[in-house]
Amino acid sequence: MALGVPALLVCANVLVLTQGGDLGLGGLPALTLSIGDETPEALAGFWGVILLGLFGIAGNLVLARHARLSRGGFWGRVPLRLFSLKPEDVVHRCLALCALVLFALLPIYTLGHSAKTLVRYGIVCVELQTENGAIWRPVADSRDWQRNSGQFFAAPGLPMRLTSSETLTQGAAGDPQCTVESASVEWFGGFQAVCLLALVLAAAVAFLRAGLTLVRPGPTSRRKP
Repeated sequence: MALGVPALLVCANVLVLTQGGDLGLGGLPALTLSIGDETPEALAGFWGVILLGLFGIAGNLVLARHARLSRGGFWGRVPLRLFSLKPEDVVHRCLALCALVLFALLPIYTLGHSAKTLVRYGIVCVELQTENGAIWRPVADSRDWQRNSGQFFAAPGLPMRLTSSETLTQGAAGDPQCTVESASVEWFGGFQAVCLLALVLAAAVAFLRAGLTLVRPGPTSRRKP
């Protein structure tokens, strides 16, 4: 529960923010993902990948360890102990099923949704020096910004920031420019992209491992002949 409840709040925030809404949890800035008055979809996805990736790894490791050490069948391996209910009780099974959906399935789904949102709406911008001063331009070579995933691995050797396609504006020559003053985060090129990808894959592996441990009979649950 200590890991599940914060993860559930992050899930709710990501799903609401990517739809243009706001849960209004201003007193929990670490979980609201809010930046200023509005949080662009890409940045909600960015923070969702980081937070849910970490929660997913930790939570599923705990779930797998509990399932491996617990006796009994599937329902007895779910880490839920309320009101001294026995695993064979119908109420326990219903609560355990709800717990798995809310604290295991929903976070991994929202993690995938966060990664998809980041790739779809994220824009990596680079700072360029011109005669009129510094301007920010998208790194992507294509004008189809929402489908150019290669931009996340670019390393031009200049300051870069991650923003959202919503913040793109049109420059004097008609070229797209980035508004990065508030709705952006610093981006470290391919290194950061690889770290985020590794976080998603690690969370997915931890989820699959926990699921297999839940459904597969453990050595402690087998009866001795």
